[in-house]
Amino acid sequence: MAFSTKYKGEFTDNEGEDWTVEILEDGYGGAVNTMQLAGVPLIIEWPSDNDDCFDQNIRGSSASIGVYCESDFQYSELFTSDNLEFKVYIYTGTGGGIVDRWHGWITSNVWNEPYSLIPYAITISATDGLGLLKDIDFADLSLTGRQTHAKIIYDTLSVIGFTAFTEYINIYESTMDATTSDSPLDQAGADVLLWDELTLYDALTDILKMYNAAIIQYNGEMVLYRYKELNNGTMYGRTFTSATAKSSTTKTPAQDIDRTTTPSNFIEHGGTLMIAPQVKELILTQDYGVRESILKTWEFNFEDFTGAATSWDVSNWTEAVTPDPRPISNSSALRSEDPGVLLHSTTTSSGNVRIYQDVDVLTSASGSFVVAFDYGAYNPTGGSLTATIEVEISIDESGTVYYFTGYGWNVTPTRIPISENLTVGAGDFSGWNSYKKGIDGSKTGTMSVNLYAAIESGGGTIYSTFKNVKIQYTNNDGQVVESITYNVTNAVNGQIIERSYMLGDGDDFDNVLLMSKGAVNVYDSGDEVASSRSWSTRGGGEADPIIELVGGEIGAQFARPKHILDLELYEQNNDFFDIIGNLQDDLNQYSGSDRVFIINRATYYVKMRKWNLSLNELI
Repeated sequence: MAFSTKYKGEFTDNEGEDWTVEILEDGYGGAVNTMQLAGVPLIIEWPSDNDDCFDQNIRGSSASIGVYCESDFQYSELFTSDNLEFKVYIYTGTGGGIVDRWHGWITSNVWNEPYSLIPYAITISATDGLGLLKDIDFADLSLTGRQTHAKIIYDTLSVIGFTAFTEYINIYESTMDATTSDSPLDQAGADVLLWDELTLYDALTDILKMYNAAIIQYNGEMVLYRYKELNNGTMYGRTFTSATAKSSTTKTPAQDIDRTTTPSNFIEHGGTLMIAPQVKELILTQDYGVRESILKTWEFNFEDFTGAATSWDVSNWTEAVTPDPRPISNSSALRSEDPGVLLHSTTTSSGNVRIYQDVDVLTSASGSFVVAFDYGAYNPTGGSLTATIEVEISIDESGTVYYFTGYGWNVTPTRIPISENLTVGAGDFSGWNSYKKGIDGSKTGTMSVNLYAAIESGGGTIYSTFKNVKIQYTNNDGQVVESITYNVTNAVNGQIIERSYMLGDGDDFDNVLLMSKGAVNVYDSGDEVASSRSWSTRGGGEADPIIELVGGEIGAQFARPKHILDLELYEQNNDFFDIIGNLQDDLNQYSGSDRVFIINRATYYVKMRKWNLSLNELI
């Protein structure tokens, strides 16, 4: 896309700072049109759903631009377009002194204007795009396998026009590099299948929640930060210009309200104090996102097939020696059996007419290995016929192929004869049956799962059918744990809070990364391995599972009643307030130290340089 400025307006705020608002259109090649900005030219807002900032991970913002229409419906084109068609750039200064203040997109579904004589004032609304992620499928990124958190975040933000981001996230798994220039985001990853049917907003939320972090736009930049670190003297961060390229940065979060002992350019003009109650218990539930099968396309639903008539393909399965796979419901006699695949081909001996799928097994299977599938046979002709249906599961380990027998492993090529001499009458269908075996063993490599066409006896026509092909790894108890709960308790009377997570350390068994989409992996010399379940903040020695660690941080925020402030603040002497920081003053202390407050909601009246703030105390 090539964006060029179509509309441009300017104003000077009460501190003498020059502001510029530009609206850019994709593909525009005409002259720049001057916008006459209104008496309230610009308001920027960071809203919140409730009074608890720790329950807000995506902190989207919006801008309201006041302009005069000098002709009827002068700006109506802005609101009859796609959401990502008109960009908004807001900045201060000129030439080499330009400072980005806000970037966004015209929200085309928010519009009204007077039906009256010109000139009249209207408000043009814009969003930074974070909220638009709710309407974009995660699958649109076309990612596969496991990807780093940095890759997922970078690609997500690129969709809404941000090609860089800065993060202040300093919490590390025990095997990670953890200097001030290191980021956990490019050392940890997730299975993108976790969000296969969800949105970009869901994926971004899940990653941020795992780190007890938020994302917010400030000064034209998307910034990720951990709430707890806003209480540090110095915040250490990294700016990513791609999923892998980054540079170090630091930030000092402390800001003072103007008082006698702490002179400041931030002048408080009154507000309201409230007190939030403490919490007795925090219940955190992590859903591991357990996969029913490590195979893709294991149910054989109709939508997994592409084609028509007698020519079909099955998603994620490869055909060998023309097995002619078809949706089982494509046969009028078997429509009631949907889902399933019918191999419309036969052989008279144990040949290679099959469909197969390969899966990389990441670690040794010291737990249990379980195979379960349903099969059947279909005889479309007259007379009773006999046939054998076979399945083969093998692992190629460093050039040696091991075959699963149902009870163990064999280096001799072996298939599982799930039905020998199956007799099927004219038009009969054998019905689904289940076959399941579990073993202990150690195998690493590429697993190949092969479903074979029926082996006929007597020269008749009979077809093999399959569905629900489940391959699972379990722990030593033969179980795949679906979730875990952490409880954080405070020795106080108070409310109970429950929170859920989709990402975190997986259950402690080999191949957890294959079985649990929500299990975080770390990278060991480029290889994806399970987390050690030992995470610590920089300088800390917590060594806890990450959800337990961040749960402790959240629980500590509610260990006692804390203050909530609604405050009106003015900027003076051309000093700009930083919303990614903390605010404090010596009039409000706890145990002899200044209480520290962080932003929950904020509205910035730019012309007046006035902030209306809702602040949460940070313990």
